[in-house]
Amino acid sequence: MTISDKEIIPGLPIFLDLRQRACLVLGGEGEAVPKVGALLLAQAQVLILAEKIDPSLATRVADGSLQWSQEQFRPDHLNGIWFVLSTSTDPILNSTVQAEAQRRQIFMNVVDQRQYCSALWPAVIHRDPVTVAFSTGGASPALAGYLRRHIAKALPEHMGALATWLGAWRQTISTHLPNLSERGRFWQSILEGGVAERFLGGDMPGAEAMIRQKLQQVVQEELDATKKPGHF
Repeated sequence: MTISDKEIIPGLPIFLDLRQRACLVLGGEGEAVPKVGALLLAQAQVLILAEKIDPSLATRVADGSLQWSQEQFRPDHLNGIWFVLSTSTDPILNSTVQAEAQRRQIFMNVVDQRQYCSALWPAVIHRDPVTVAFSTGGASPALAGYLRRHIAKALPEHMGALATWLGAWRQTISTHLPNLSERGRFWQSILEGGVAERFLGGDMPGAEAMIRQKLQQVVQEELDATKKPGHF
């Protein structure tokens, strides 16, 4: 099958598990502040290379949350690194780091300079444990920010609580429906049936009753199917 140009996406949407994994950040001010904050929330081990850093980041250095060095970039700074973030506007530095990162097969994001990126930093909405992330493929970071603000308004505040609640049901559902396809159909049916709206509306007992009723129905249907003539 041939993929048309319109079907090609500029980057595979994926979430990186950076817990206790080393990340290198070039630059310690401006855009580095929120992005380093995001890396720390992801529990990454962060090393900043910069002459100066924002006072808020200096506080994090002081409490041991991250490391800071005023050294100039050297290739050995990439030893053991999983991800590189650059907020530098120096084309020579970014080009040098890009070439070395590519050689070592390390993904790299450079703020507002798509030509150096092997990874795109998305706009993010977080409703723990739900995370919504999206990108314009580097075409318009401003548009991504605009969309984030508008989508955040439409995303219910208690969406994270809903995800946690549904997650608590997974083991029970898996026990009664061990087949992956059956579980997929069950969850699709229950969500399309309005359980999310009921939970978000404050009716948790009603939402729980919906799941229990649907589960009982599905299990009973499977039992009935095994009793049909010709079933072995």
